[in-house]
Amino acid sequence: MIRFRSISQMGLAACVIAVLTGCNVGPKYARPNVTAPPVYRGADDSAVSGDAAKSLGDEQWAAVYQEPELQALIRKALANNYDVRIAAQRILE
Repeated sequence: MIRFRSISQMGLAACVIAVLTGCNVGPKYARPNVTAPPVYRGADDSAVSGDAAKSLGDEQWAAVYQEPELQALIRKALANNYDVRIAAQRILE
């Protein structure tokens, strides 16, 4: 009983020491000096982009990649995707 108590007290003391020393490890943080830009994109009401029709978000996702091997893989994946087939059948019902 006495041995268990001394081992538990030593373990508790070790944990307390580890927690207290963990606060002092490492250098003190100093914020880096960064100059902020005077204006940022979209700060005023002017258009962000000159040509809004050529946005990447408006493109078909499969047409963005022009590699023939990737196009073949996309077509094969769409043809063999059973989840899409099931969803399309449910829509047609």
